[in-house]
Amino acid sequence: MAVTELTKAVSRKIHIDGKGDFVVTISQDGVSIRMFRKRKRVNLPFEELAKRGLEQAAYLLSSEEWKDPLRTLGNLGRLKQC
Repeated sequence: MAVTELTKAVSRKIHIDGKGDFVVTISQDGVSIRMFRKRKRVNLPFEELAKRGLEQAAYLLSSEEWKDPLRTLGNLGRLKQC
């Protein structure tokens, strides 16, 4: 998979069955989502995104690893899951 460096915000429209159309934006600050044709959005900083992803995947982390979830992503190969 090719990877392109983020130099400016990128927005994409997605359709979620049964939920409607949304616009997802990736920027230097994190990820945001809003309903299509609406202005109000919710933002999720990258650190919080990493933390929630680790929680969702049920990784067993030490308190030090929870303090810096972005750094912890580099160690997924050695971490255990529930």
